[in-house]
Amino acid sequence: MHDLVVKNDDLVVATHGRAFWILDDVTPLRQYTDDIAQKDAFLYTPATAYRIQAGAGGERRPSKRTGQNPPVGAVIYYSLKDAPKAGIETKIEILDATGKVVRKYSSAEFNVPEEPLDPDDKKPEKEIKADAGLNRFVWDLRYEDAHRVPGYYLWEYGGGARGPVAVPGHYQVRLTAGGQTQTAAFDLKLDPRGESEPGGSAAAIRSDLADAR
Repeated sequence: MHDLVVKNDDLVVATHGRAFWILDDVTPLRQYTDDIAQKDAFLYTPATAYRIQAGAGGERRPSKRTGQNPPVGAVIYYSLKDAPKAGIETKIEILDATGKVVRKYSSAEFNVPEEPLDPDDKKPEKEIKADAGLNRFVWDLRYEDAHRVPGYYLWEYGGGARGPVAVPGHYQVRLTAGGQTQTAAFDLKLDPRGESEPGGSAAAIRSDLADAR
């Protein structure tokens, strides 16, 4: 290791001419205190999220010689002193500026597969994790998806059933764990590069969202 530098919310590590590494989002490190380790549950205040639109063509297969890009969305960290007992639900809810819940996730619910699973396929994962220690969850910035008929699969359930992307503004995340509820505020801003935004303004995006709903 040759040098360390913090750039915005990331830690950059330079080696001796071979490469450099980036540890994305040091938000939990900045907020951590010794008292947090003693709490049964703690919700960190998320860093500002950006409305970055991922490419429609998807990502290419990553090379073993390259790193992984940070996730797209609002990154939410929370710590649990112990894993919840069986049957105890952990919830994450996303609220808009008016306090209305726009998306909710539960450790008791499983992600819905896009198509029927083969016997050898990996079983669906739970919507959120509730492991002892530090947990990370990424809200994809979308409102709730369209309701699906249980056990019925349709091609249109793909992109056509996904909820609209949230508009820039003020949001909150609410964590319910171990019988406790905590709330933290964060901001969602436009892509600073000015790319892939309809009309190039928050007002135009709000108009599009109103039409979609």
